[in-house]
Amino acid sequence: MQSELDAHFANGCGAADLGAEMARHRQVMMGHTAHLMTRTQSMMGMMAGRGMMQWQGCR
Repeated sequence: MQSELDAHFANGCGAADLGAEMARHRQVMMGHTAHLMTRTQSMMGMMAGRGMMQWQGCR
């Protein structure tokens, strides 16, 4: 993710097609977000039923 952010900061504003760069960057970041959400759900599933580490939801 850091390399994507570095590339976007370096090239984002100077891109010939700013709209295309924004769309590309958004797609990459959405992919990172989806990956992190999947990993989080997986970890929460492994913790289910294990005492204080069990997900209790929002309070």
